[in-house]
Amino acid sequence: MAQVILPYGYPLLSGQTATTVIYQGTVARSYTNVVDPRTNSQLFARELLSDISKIRGSAGAWVKSAWKHQFGSKWSSVIYQMVKGDVDGYWTDSSDAWLALSELNRQNWRDAAPFQATYNDPGELWFRLLYLVFSWVDDHGLNIFYQPEVAEGTLAESLAWWTAELTDFGWQVRSAFFIDINDRDSGWVFSGAWSDVSDSNASVGTLRETSEPGAYAEIQLEASRFGYGYRQDVDGANVEVKLDGVQIGFANTNGALGHKKLWFDVYREVKTYTYRLIHAGTALEKMRLDFARVYYGYRKIDIDRMIGAWEVFESGGISGNERWHSTGSGERAVEFNFVGSYLWTGFYIDSIYGQMRVIVDGIEHQIIDLYYPSKTVLNNVLIGRFRFGLHRCRLEAVSAAHINIGIFHVLKSKSGMLP
Repeated sequence: MAQVILPYGYPLLSGQTATTVIYQGTVARSYTNVVDPRTNSQLFARELLSDISKIRGSAGAWVKSAWKHQFGSKWSSVIYQMVKGDVDGYWTDSSDAWLALSELNRQNWRDAAPFQATYNDPGELWFRLLYLVFSWVDDHGLNIFYQPEVAEGTLAESLAWWTAELTDFGWQVRSAFFIDINDRDSGWVFSGAWSDVSDSNASVGTLRETSEPGAYAEIQLEASRFGYGYRQDVDGANVEVKLDGVQIGFANTNGALGHKKLWFDVYREVKTYTYRLIHAGTALEKMRLDFARVYYGYRKIDIDRMIGAWEVFESGGISGNERWHSTGSGERAVEFNFVGSYLWTGFYIDSIYGQMRVIVDGIEHQIIDLYYPSKTVLNNVLIGRFRFGLHRCRLEAVSAAHINIGIFHVLKSKSGMLP
């Protein structure tokens, strides 16, 4: 009798251990059914990831866009890795949080789960996936997209968040750190002769340009930092930038073709400013406007106590404000209050500097090493992420080596989800 080994995955037979005999006329064939080599844990992992794919796929366009912005083009793979590897313990924590819910609450999550045909409890899967993503986004300071205040047990708001489309949020769908205002925005005021130019590489497929010296584009907005976005080209003009009528710099837009180039102002106090971009070149050169980048979340922090010997060693500098470093010996520290969730600053690292201790609300938060063989700038260093509220921060020298400080900025999380 002829014997044939069925391929793994043959319909209805995969995983069976018996022998199947099929008679075909006068020929009897004995089929050996292959045993599934995967362990129960492997099968469970496969089922779990299959369920997560279903739940993830049910999300609205807003959630998918936010995840892609956070995790990149392979955001689905990143989520799977966080589940399989239990990155930072989020997946384990999500299980504990699920078990802490009342049975009635858990049943409500099951009933409202966007996808019911799952191997595992659909409500638990949905809840834990939400918990995982929220934890990752918050703990890593990645609150890029606005989120409503969603507590893990708040079913109705979670459902609204999960199914939202991009149009449901309008201007609230924006970066917590900056927004881009394109050349079509009604807030721009143009003086002089301007032309519309199609450019597929521009932020919204268009640019505005002028070859008239003195022509300008002006916009009024609330911000802590302003960026001018333009297309660089061999006929690019020099562009004068004014803030509230005062010249603050020039952007040289002349050079090899380049898209979405940026010129930045320094960080400033959050308030309403008027920015004016002026064609400062010749009639043979063109000034082009693609977009303005507006940073609106940062607020400047003022130091209210300096202990020990300090001196100004740079005015303006990498932050656009005075920069201080310690001198002499003994206790050297600075102290200040801030209200918010994230604290940033910038430092110089150099051979004359040493370690700096960061103390927040009387508890040592971290030690930052400012030593480096050569002088180097570190911009926008995240000091830490904290529960939103009023905090007292102290930075102090750990050893006899000096430390340096510059401007500090604080950002209030817009998600309302900080623990």
